Amino acid sequence: MEAINRSRQIIFEKIRRATLTGGINDGLSQQPLVGTKSEANETSYNRFTESLKMAGAEIAVLNICDIDTYISEKFPGAIDLRNKNIWEDYKGLQPSELANRAECVVISGKIGVAENGAIWVDDTCFPERLLPFIAGKLILLIGEDKIVSDMHEAYAAISGTLSGYGVFISGPSKTADIEQSLVYGAHGAISLDVVIMKG
Repeated sequence: MEAINRSRQIIFEKIRRATLTGGINDGLSQQPLVGTKSEANETSYNRFTESLKMAGAEIAVLNICDIDTYISEKFPGAIDLRNKNIWEDYKGLQPSELANRAECVVISGKIGVAENGAIWVDDTCFPERLLPFIAGKLILLIGEDKIVSDMHEAYAAISGTLSGYGVFISGPSKTADIEQSLVYGAHGAISLDVVIMKG
């Protein structure tokens, strides 16, 4: 208990000194403002792809005009939720029905985050919020102009637009909780492919 009290006194003393000398204010003024571009677009793009690779995602960079051909060839039979006509077939389905029908799902993402490879999707991207998590294969599409540097910029971009459910997805689902053995698909899709759209 005495060690905790001593540590607490040291922390309070450092705060008092920093406040009196203006140290805290000086430190804060050097930080970039939330929501500002703190790095070049090219750097954000490179960080985004590296973060996705580290998270275990597969990445393809394609021109918009090549997306449909790529999806039909690499993921035949995928449920392409960019097509709103398909939504009615999946709206209101029970989880067991979704699991049987949604082996491979294509979803358009809203924002990509360079610092962690996360992609923001909300309930305007799919008819049932279970779809990104129950699919065996998940394909997320993101425009290269939708990549932001960090979570501060992502939250600033989302602010005021969220009408209901939304989630950041980064990499395929994986866990090593059980006997420290890495298992994919425990909490969501077994594989994640990210298509970065250029042009």
